[in-house]
Amino acid sequence: IELKNAIQEAPDNGQARFLLGKVYVERGAAAAAEKELGQALKLGYDKNEVLPLLAKAYNLQFRSIEVVDLVNESRHLEPRAQTAMLVYQALAYYQLDKPAKAKQSINLAKEISTDSIYSKLGSAYLAFSENQMDISLVKTDVILAQQPDFTEALLLKGQLAALKKDNELAVASFKKYQALLPDLISARIILANAYIKNKQYEAAEKYLDQLLQMNGVLPFVNQLKGFVRFQALDFENAKLYTEVAIQNGLSTIPNRIVAGISSLQQKKHEQAYQHFSAVSGDLNAEHPIQKLLATVELKLGYNVAAADKLTKLQGLTQDDI
Repeated sequence: IELKNAIQEAPDNGQARFLLGKVYVERGAAAAAEKELGQALKLGYDKNEVLPLLAKAYNLQFRSIEVVDLVNESRHLEPRAQTAMLVYQALAYYQLDKPAKAKQSINLAKEISTDSIYSKLGSAYLAFSENQMDISLVKTDVILAQQPDFTEALLLKGQLAALKKDNELAVASFKKYQALLPDLISARIILANAYIKNKQYEAAEKYLDQLLQMNGVLPFVNQLKGFVRFQALDFENAKLYTEVAIQNGLSTIPNRIVAGISSLQQKKHEQAYQHFSAVSGDLNAEHPIQKLLATVELKLGYNVAAADKLTKLQGLTQDDI
């Protein structure tokens, strides 16, 4: 509030613009941070202070190309700032699936300053990219012992924990990450997903409901909400949210199965048929969905299709018959 008041009184106050941008980026309000930091740069504020934060603001928005360009266009930076910029560039290259370029940026950062916490972060990400998960986790823990609130390291630790199926550790890491970046939407999504993997469905749903109030058509959030409702045997809402996810680009096999079973539970056989038939060709003959699809076809009177399906089914038990 004080900084906003200062800017209102003196719009050309570069220091106030920089400090407000810094507050925004530290809360995860990346778009607002980008605006203020850009203004600070135009007003001549120290680029060694502004550019690393601007790179982070871009990174939080997954604007990887802008990060790469920003670093490539930066000149005559102090070692501290240049090291941070190169590591943000490496993270951008990883997002762009260019691991060789990411490694090059990390090695350049290490040449400039081996002791920099950003160089250490780069080394941890490099180990991660080379599937050295345990080494990456050790390196990440060293960073967090030095700087417990380093959000990039917390994010990496959570990702490593999730891949190692240590869901409790993933939740703990992502929970702290989200608390440090309360305005960052992706942090809430990541935490909700971690809660679901740890079977903490109520905790996940709290964040999912917040996100859906902000934007009701986010496909992945609707997918997660549908899954949580499915676990609660609330088939009406499971179908509702999962179909929103499907309609907005996530027509995946798991989503079609959830939507199909939820439709079947409500005796909406035509809709169940549509969901099951959309993925039947991608499933093997032993998959349980093939049995459900044959059942639905019989209920709908598609007897020729059902007969064909039934003759192809494999692995039937006496209960199935």
